[in-house]
Amino acid sequence: MTDPGRSSDQTPPPVPVLFRQAEDWFQRARASLLGSLPCGQGCSYCCIGPFTITILDRLELQRGLRSIPPAVRADIIERARTLAVKIEGAFPPLNHAAATYPDEIIDQIVEQFQHSPCPALSTDGACLVYPFRPITCRTMGIPHHTQGMVKGACVVQTSTPLKQLPLIFHIQ
Repeated sequence: MTDPGRSSDQTPPPVPVLFRQAEDWFQRARASLLGSLPCGQGCSYCCIGPFTITILDRLELQRGLRSIPPAVRADIIERARTLAVKIEGAFPPLNHAAATYPDEIIDQIVEQFQHSPCPALSTDGACLVYPFRPITCRTMGIPHHTQGMVKGACVVQTSTPLKQLPLIFHIQ
């Protein structure tokens, strides 16, 4: 898909280095798990429920929205607005600009809206802005060990054998 404001002979701006590094790490970790990672198009369990994004993610998502057809963009924006209105209605303190919110409010939001799909998730489980997805989405699903505990595995992975990743793949 092309950006209506850009001629088709121009190449898109490069993906930010951090996003490329996350993608490379994910592919290496996936390879080390020898095909046991269930993540793929249509498996969108991790695309349900609220999560935070960075300013870089926001900029990349805005770039992605500019690159998709206007009708798809409008649909994603409308779903995002609808969800934001519901969250702000349930948690009025969010209507006030603040740098941070107490953890208990964030926990309540996550619990109350845990079944809300990402606005960019299509009905077939595909991400409509996949090349521009946030860093969290780029690294979700790879289980890792921290102090003897496995973290990062989704519910789908409870039936997937988890393998200890070589130290080169651990996030420091």
